[in-house]
Amino acid sequence: MINKQKNRNFRVKKNTRHSQGHSRKMQSGQILVIVVFAIVGLVAFVGLVVDTGLVFVGNGRLRRATDAAALAAAAAYRQYPDSTRLNQVAMEYLTLNQVDNAGATIHLLCDPSDLEYDATQCTPAKRRLVKVDTTTVVHLAFMPVLGIRTVTLNATATSEAASLDIVLAMDVSESMTFDSGANSLMLDPSECNDVASVTDYTACEPFEKIQHAAVDFVTNLITNDNSYDRIAVIPFDRLAHHTKSGQYNDPLYLSDNAGLTPAQYRVKIVNEIKGLRVFTGSGSASTGGPLGDGSCLNGSGNLQYPSNTPCRNYQPNFDGYCFDSVTGLPIDLNNAACFTPTPPAVAPQTYNMGPYTTDGINFYQRTYHLLICPPGVEPRYCGTTNTGGAFNSSGNEFVRPGAFRQESLWVVIMLTDGIANHTDGNLYCPNGDGTNCQDPTVATISNGSVGRHCQPSGDSLYTGNPFLFTSCNSAPPDGGGGAVNSASYDADDYARDMADFVALGQQALIYTIGFGNDMHHGDPTSSGEQLLNYAADIGDDGKVNTPAGTLNSNYFYAPNATQLGTIFTTITQRIATRLTH
Repeated sequence: MINKQKNRNFRVKKNTRHSQGHSRKMQSGQILVIVVFAIVGLVAFVGLVVDTGLVFVGNGRLRRATDAAALAAAAAYRQYPDSTRLNQVAMEYLTLNQVDNAGATIHLLCDPSDLEYDATQCTPAKRRLVKVDTTTVVHLAFMPVLGIRTVTLNATATSEAASLDIVLAMDVSESMTFDSGANSLMLDPSECNDVASVTDYTACEPFEKIQHAAVDFVTNLITNDNSYDRIAVIPFDRLAHHTKSGQYNDPLYLSDNAGLTPAQYRVKIVNEIKGLRVFTGSGSASTGGPLGDGSCLNGSGNLQYPSNTPCRNYQPNFDGYCFDSVTGLPIDLNNAACFTPTPPAVAPQTYNMGPYTTDGINFYQRTYHLLICPPGVEPRYCGTTNTGGAFNSSGNEFVRPGAFRQESLWVVIMLTDGIANHTDGNLYCPNGDGTNCQDPTVATISNGSVGRHCQPSGDSLYTGNPFLFTSCNSAPPDGGGGAVNSASYDADDYARDMADFVALGQQALIYTIGFGNDMHHGDPTSSGEQLLNYAADIGDDGKVNTPAGTLNSNYFYAPNATQLGTIFTTITQRIATRLTH
């Protein structure tokens, strides 16, 4: 019995050991299966993370590339206003941003022929809205084991190339004949102005070349498919011509494009520029005669002296005649007293010399060509370049009723050949400052240095524009470096304040062009150039931050008008760069 029990116990132990060994083998197999599944899961998880990262990175790259493509397409809209060419531009930027397998579709949202035309965004003003839809394919690294090989990504961006509202402020003061040649009759604006037609150029130099350059600028900008951009023309002499009076040198408003096709509008602007005339200071403002502002006429329409403006006298039939400089009474043209032998006896009140004539023996001064400041009238009233008034009128043009466009880029281009020597209403010409309506020494009004003067902060000039006083009376870079001094506030100070108004008040860009020898390129004592440099500086970014002794890149100097074509091209390129940011 005992042996049987032992055998039985032995078999139980043996079976137990066998069972335990079998269990261990089964457990090992199960762990292997679990590990395999865990590895597969881990690989799948890693693959998902990696592929998700690829998709995330690809999506970010596509979105950045799409934004860049939309900006580029909007910038190119001005030159290539068709979706096919803009699509090429967009694709180029997708490639530059390393987006592979890319596709792009362009939509011009303000083009009625486009499938996604959106009238709600395009009225009342037409806009350059470009929508870019892009796609790309991301190839996955691990997910193909699950049958997912690629993911398609999409992005959309809309950009706008702002329409341009440009004001051309064009100097038509009597000095615009300075390039006509010594002793030439063409130095007299009444001789070189072409009064036979209001749609033809003058013969005044350099003004005729200025007209041609401005016309080329207009025709290059306002193309047959450009119904977005607008150009105003504000001529200025002793006045800034900002209201239409039916006389000479009427302005062209930004809103004068109403109802016109681009081709018709271009002709209108071109005729406006071609029809401008140089100021004569004469008594006549009628078509067919010497053009002037009528300031030499009395209430009956007859010539009068004294006058508080510069005047030239002409016969009623518009032929020149001589006059007594004291009484202002005409002298018979056949009277020998009409001419004075050389050297001419120039009266102290003479502001500018006219040309000469000869009888074959002697040279004689043709006195009727003189711009005269009448006897007894302070010479300070004789200036004919109101730069400050031109800036003021240009800045206000953007908000003229019917012209205001918030979404457009506002630009003022100022062209002049000399100093500011007159102001609106003769309000700011200190006594005793000679004919220039400026400080006696131009060195005291250099850019950002001691010498710029301001009116008191409560002066009506700053009403509604308190930032003008702050800018005038604070140091650069936030201001123009001036000091309160009403007694010395002059035409140059006024022009700087009005440049501040354009740049800070209206937040418009300012480009300035100075031409002629009076600008004295790079000379810190040249008040004319320093004024234009200041305006370009404040009109660039709202700060006076151009280093002292250097010129701002938005100021252009032209020794003569032949450089103006290149200058206008450069300005156009600068504006295009602004539009892409």
